[in-house]
Amino acid sequence: MKKENTPKGRILVVDDHLSTMEYAIMNLMNRGYQIQTANNVERALDLIDGGFDIYLIDRNFDRRADSIIPALIEDWQAQYPRTYSGEQIIEEIVKRVKPKPIIIGVGGYEGIHADKIGMDGCIDKLAIPDELIPLIENIQSNRRVRG
Repeated sequence: MKKENTPKGRILVVDDHLSTMEYAIMNLMNRGYQIQTANNVERALDLIDGGFDIYLIDRNFDRRADSIIPALIEDWQAQYPRTYSGEQIIEEIVKRVKPKPIIIGVGGYEGIHADKIGMDGCIDKLAIPDELIPLIENIQSNRRVRG
């Protein structure tokens, strides 16, 4: 009988500079997680309701024309008239996704009370190689205990 590989969970990684997350993405995939990425706000907002178990959300997003197709800039600005930050994406996740998934802030969240904005934790980008997997596993374990 062939054993089926069941993913540990689905993760949405939201970062406008995904190259900084490549190592983490590969490591998570090697650990059995399914990964989807979004490198801009509009893509992230479109994917929020996609049934993810874990969200890794960067804090700061560049609002540069080169981050989207230039021909769509006018439509994009009309649809998303303000510059979003990671906190605003997290607010959308908390409002729209039930039951609440695991939300981890990535980079730039120092000094912010994670639980007050709906995050389960945060991590500096430089600490990702050593600390991301243990952080995810710790949060998952704590949720199982709380039931």
